Amino acid sequence: MAMNSYYVSGTPFSWKVWLSLEQEEFRYNHKILRVDAGDLQASRLLAVNPRGKSPAIVHDGFKLYESPAIIEYLEDDFPGSGKPLWPRNKHKRAIGRRMANEAENYLYPQVRRMVDELLLRQDGSLDNNVIAEAKETIKLNLDMFSHNLNGNFLLGDQSSVADFTLYPLTVMILRLSARCPDYGLSSIIPASITN
Repeated sequence: MAMNSYYVSGTPFSWKVWLSLEQEEFRYNHKILRVDAGDLQASRLLAVNPRGKSPAIVHDGFKLYESPAIIEYLEDDFPGSGKPLWPRNKHKRAIGRRMANEAENYLYPQVRRMVDELLLRQDGSLDNNVIAEAKETIKLNLDMFSHNLNGNFLLGDQSSVADFTLYPLTVMILRLSARCPDYGLSSIIPASITN
């Protein structure tokens, strides 16, 4: 079974699928796309995802994009390979899905706001109010995740898609902190999450 995984380095949605493929111990070909090289508008990607975004997969001719759909496909169609992506317990699984949705719907937009403000703003001016608001919201969300930790990972002693959704966002914050140290972004990540 051949699978190609189309991936843009640094995007949390691509990371989530990549980490899920690794957890499933599934064989795949990693197709790294470069935004600066125009790969997102290249015909080979548009043939897989007409929206021109990553992640996307092609598995034995079946094309699929959008990370939640890809995760569900991997979990449903390859349940015996590797470690499960979600706990078998229905309550833990529901909590994990809630956490993944919270990370994508509440944390990601604020991290993205921070990236846009600190790294992508073309005119060179920074809106310190936007930065302060985003930083505070990120901290509140990370504190919530920290208080809900249930073992070494969000749902216990095994990683899940909830972790694969949160982890890339914390890495993005750490990268922003390294590039823009004056904003103290690394200090808003609870130690329980980075350990």
